[in-house]
Amino acid sequence: MESSEKFVEPTTLEEAEQLRKQLTLDVQSIQAQLGDRQRTDESGVRLSGTGYWAWKKKAQYVLNQKLDDLRTVKAWIRTNRPAPNHLAGYQAIEHLRRLSDVMEKFSDKLDAKGQTELQEARQFLAQLS
Repeated sequence: MESSEKFVEPTTLEEAEQLRKQLTLDVQSIQAQLGDRQRTDESGVRLSGTGYWAWKKKAQYVLNQKLDDLRTVKAWIRTNRPAPNHLAGYQAIEHLRRLSDVMEKFSDKLDAKGQTELQEARQFLAQLS
């Protein structure tokens, strides 16, 4: 549960994803420890009331630090993740439409199954428009 390490901002998306996963595991571990009301020291002896509350205060502090780091990493990922290409779908449809046009020119060379598939593809492209 120690948090002596200083948070270092990631430099790559892969590094950020790894850090996000590790911070998530750290947070879950601390939360699980905080749920244990029978906390013991390293030798297995149950903490006294005063010892427990001191430990819990420290654990809560470390948890808050980890949560802050996790929020920072998630924001970094959102900022640095490449934007999706929303035009790619439209471009793919246009390329399929052109391919369908070319296939239409050769439809007399297609067998019955090929002509049926070409017709179905044209109907599907019409639905997308």
